[in-house]
Amino acid sequence: MIAKISRHCASSSPVNLSEAAMGLTTTLICRIGFGRRYEDQGTEELLKELRQLLTAFFVSGYFPALSWVDRATGLMKRLDSAFEKLDSFYQELIDEHLRAGDVDDEEEDILGMQIKLELNSNKPTNWDRVKALLMDLFLGGTDSTAASIVWIMTALIKAPHIMKKVQTEIRNVVGN
Repeated sequence: MIAKISRHCASSSPVNLSEAAMGLTTTLICRIGFGRRYEDQGTEELLKELRQLLTAFFVSGYFPALSWVDRATGLMKRLDSAFEKLDSFYQELIDEHLRAGDVDDEEEDILGMQIKLELNSNKPTNWDRVKALLMDLFLGGTDSTAASIVWIMTALIKAPHIMKKVQTEIRNVVGN
């Protein structure tokens, strides 16, 4: 993220902080939750589509008898398509972890732990439970964290004296 912002600054082009923060949080959540980086595999575009759909106005949410309107406008088709892609993405992650076999406990990610719990439970294996957890982790962790970063940066811009202190501290710890 810092490299992207630096490139924008060097070329004097504006930075879309929301996109930069979303890219960062998507990468972090994928790394922590799934043990891999997935920024090049379309996850950011899928998240954008889901965010648009989850905040869209669905007539059927207020007037169930008029659910045909959502089908006619194509909203339901877009929503179904996005969730099918997400389900396929989650299944790919699960299959990848299952093929990899056991991982050292120290390096295990959240998905690996959840798969072990699912396989060792007394209940029949249900990957939908694992996918539901991944959905919460992925959608909840990326969007809210990115929004927090944007709000924090906005607050720092409005308080330049505090921003100067933060910059000084970062430069002392990390360098230029």
